[in-house]
Amino acid sequence: MGNTSIEQARVLLEPLNAAIKQLALPNRASPIASVLTASVGLACLALRPDSSEDALLALADAQLYAAKAAGRNQLAAAS
Repeated sequence: MGNTSIEQARVLLEPLNAAIKQLALPNRASPIASVLTASVGLACLALRPDSSEDALLALADAQLYAAKAAGRNQLAAAS
């Protein structure tokens, strides 16, 4: 989401997480939750000559695992 601050992205993504939870889709194979949930890793990097797609993906991946470690079904963000 270009030209979007991390706060703006959070405002856009949090309702998506709530909507997924509200669907209450069965997740019988999961030992974690009986319904489908979403853990989201959100990352934002300012465009600079030394910034890269790999750095952005690594930051988002780290935030995804932070969301899962914090109890899942949530959004973790960093910039």
